Amino acid sequence: MKPANVRTKKELANLALKEFVENYKRKNFTQLKEKIKFAEGYDYKFIGIYVETELPNG
Repeated sequence: MKPANVRTKKELANLALKEFVENYKRKNFTQLKEKIKFAEGYDYKFIGIYVETELPNG
């Protein structure tokens, strides 16, 4: 158990479960990324302008 830097089997199991969940979430995100289709003319940079500054009143 030295390579994982844990002392007990319970710590090892918790670490393995935590890593499994993180990898599962990452995998689902990459699958979702392939399915996203943006509208024609969508400009992500335009939205970024308002993220850095305050939104205009109106």
